[in-house]
Amino acid sequence: MTTTIWHKKTIEEYLTALGSKSETPAGGVQAAFIGAQACAMACMSVQFTLSNKKYNDLHPKAALWLETLQLAQSTMLDLMQKDSRCFTKAMEIWRLPKETENRKEKMQEGFRLALHAPKLMVQTMINMYPIFKEIILEGNVNLVSDSLIAGECAVTATISALLNVKINTIYISDNCEKEKLQAAIIDWEKQAEQFSIFLKKQRETRFR
Repeated sequence: MTTTIWHKKTIEEYLTALGSKSETPAGGVQAAFIGAQACAMACMSVQFTLSNKKYNDLHPKAALWLETLQLAQSTMLDLMQKDSRCFTKAMEIWRLPKETENRKEKMQEGFRLALHAPKLMVQTMINMYPIFKEIILEGNVNLVSDSLIAGECAVTATISALLNVKINTIYISDNCEKEKLQAAIIDWEKQAEQFSIFLKKQRETRFR
């Protein structure tokens, strides 16, 4: 079976597939796509910072921003594919006949597969929050609205991926594993909320 590379499709083709009854792309793929968009939007703001002589002193730092953002964008595109593959495999497992040997253990494998890529998406986005903040606070002021849009997309990607982690964590039967995941979820939600509060404050103060 040929694997569809979603990020190489046209936007129209991708959206048509997303809106169809097919199993993929679904929420996890979309979360990664939004994360990649967040990074791309931030890259644009950085490019206009690098091309402006007014920000010459910031150029070395901005060059590092750009490199890190491009790497994160590539990671999120890769995670679109990873989520699609993992979710397809999970669905195959969940459809196993009830009389299948070791079915319960296989079902658990399916839930772990389904939350694997979204967990990596959350971690990738949260690790990028400091750079998004720096771009908003220090980058080209003429691009502040674009920088804020990038930040909002980053939060949306985080929360979207978190929803996929949470729904599959519910079904993890190993209590120790579940508790670790639940603790991580609480921490990730807190970090997303703090970043969202920062963005709200910037929206309220930067456009007066």
